[in-house]
Amino acid sequence: DEIKFDITYDNIVGKEYDIMPEYIVRDYNGEVLNTVRTKLSADPSASESIQLGNLPYGIYTVEVKIEDGNIEQSYVTDFSYVRKADETNYHFGMNIHYDDEEYNTNDIRNLSDLMKNSGFGFVRSSLRWNQIEPVKGVYSIPDNVRESVVYLDEIGLELLGTVYIDNDLYASPPYYDMDDDALEAFTKYCEYTAGELGEYVDYYCMLNEINHLASGYVDNEEEYVRITRAGYEGINAGDPDDSFINGGALAGWSRDYAKKTYELGILNYCDSYSMHIYDHLNGPETDWMFRSEPDHKYWLNYYDTTGTKQAWITESGWPTRTADDTSNESASREVADAHDSSSEIEQAQWYARSMAINSDKDRIDKFFYYALCDNDIDRFDIQSNFGILHSKNARVPFSAKPAYAAVCAFSDIVGCADFEEDEITDGSGWAYRFKRADGSNVTCVWGAECYGQTGIGSTYRYTSEAPYIVLHDMYGNEQYIENKNGYYDIPIEEEPVYVEDSESAPESDTVEGVSQNGISIGTLEAVDSEYPLDVLFSVNTQEDNEISVICAAYRNGILIDIEAAGTVSDNGIARYSFDGNMAEKADTLKFMILHDLKNMQPASKCFVLYSKKSM
Repeated sequence: DEIKFDITYDNIVGKEYDIMPEYIVRDYNGEVLNTVRTKLSADPSASESIQLGNLPYGIYTVEVKIEDGNIEQSYVTDFSYVRKADETNYHFGMNIHYDDEEYNTNDIRNLSDLMKNSGFGFVRSSLRWNQIEPVKGVYSIPDNVRESVVYLDEIGLELLGTVYIDNDLYASPPYYDMDDDALEAFTKYCEYTAGELGEYVDYYCMLNEINHLASGYVDNEEEYVRITRAGYEGINAGDPDDSFINGGALAGWSRDYAKKTYELGILNYCDSYSMHIYDHLNGPETDWMFRSEPDHKYWLNYYDTTGTKQAWITESGWPTRTADDTSNESASREVADAHDSSSEIEQAQWYARSMAINSDKDRIDKFFYYALCDNDIDRFDIQSNFGILHSKNARVPFSAKPAYAAVCAFSDIVGCADFEEDEITDGSGWAYRFKRADGSNVTCVWGAECYGQTGIGSTYRYTSEAPYIVLHDMYGNEQYIENKNGYYDIPIEEEPVYVEDSESAPESDTVEGVSQNGISIGTLEAVDSEYPLDVLFSVNTQEDNEISVICAAYRNGILIDIEAAGTVSDNGIARYSFDGNMAEKADTLKFMILHDLKNMQPASKCFVLYSKKSM
């Protein structure tokens, strides 16, 4: 999408002001990537649309600064530029608290759209008994829950709705100690819920971490199987045609607890069984994380006499803490380690690597992360900071953490491709090769100093006969490398990269920006006619190449002036300066590159500099 912001200025001092705002774009590391200057009169208000130029995928801030006479103001906002998955992957899911009453209709739609864009096909959220039956015998689906399930269905995502046993009308903690009346009431709540939502919801989770209380782990396997049977009967009575029951949702790698429930017959009342696997301080390759998923699937298959039950993970993820200055990653990691968390950069790396590992369906049948967004902005509460988006109460509601950009990149580059094999076998890292539906391959390469791996700093040799090799970074930014040697050595680092073949480099010549005296120009009003307009082009060639550059001036849609010149690209970069007088009578300037001036065929999309009046 075009990186553009609409800005409104309100003048509250009662007289006209001519101001020259500056828009300063910084990346996650605090580096200034672009500064755009404009000029406008605020009487009594003013508005403009600002193009921030061509940025790589990533996480950014933009600061608006006004320093003009007695006026000195600034405003900072967050934004991200990420890839958008072009297919929905129902192997992966994410937890969202749609039942949180602070979420309104717009919040629900925004969160759901962000889920859709990330490529995840499943959402796990709560269908709480105490919300659905607040008075004995009186049932209703909360508005925000109903809105969420309807909208998810509309955009093609599946909901895994978790049912609960915590309703003080019928029982008291520990709620699993239910008498016959409470169990009957639980069955009716499940029946009502499935009947009301059956048009939109096919998947139900039974329950959430019943094996763990505030005091620690408990042995309540018999009670849990009894409750599951009651819930199973209720859900199937309410929606007998399509209901799929996920059992377990156990806290931790609870192998013995699961085995006991299998022996007690719980697989008669569920279609899949899940666990929640966490390690706040380490990545997905650590022994606890790496072995738990296949171990869970092995023992489920061992006890499943039908061969149809699925092994799921319905929660896994990492809470984050950062230093106040996110550009200091080492400080962020020290803060995170001290608070049983990951830094935001570590979270991004671990999400991408976890998705690569757990795309292997021989390891696990479905994998859900916790959670899409932070619950709040409480820096000292771990449970508030598991999101890959910031909370609704952040400076910019639901703004992206680096992990969201990493998830979107994985989903767009790898997506639903099938895991083929790990091409590194000597303990020096991972190189997971995936095959897409069209037959093409992509390999994810990374390292981690755990689980017997010691390869960070070494290299992986990617061999290919294709004319070009494409290297994607963790956020999905592409680098096309001409394949002159038949291979490319990829450094093995904590941050994963993706590599694949390409028959050609993209034809994507780009105007990088327009400036005067080193300051980027955002609107025609900011142009000073006494100085030349300096234009920087990125040209799709690695060799010197004759090209033509054009500046065309328009007024009311009619071409009134044009300047064309030949120039030479130097290793893919071309610069040219146009006369600043071009902007005096125009309301639009268009800049373009042509490799064929005679036939007037642009080799790139035009870059357009507008007057505010023409916006």
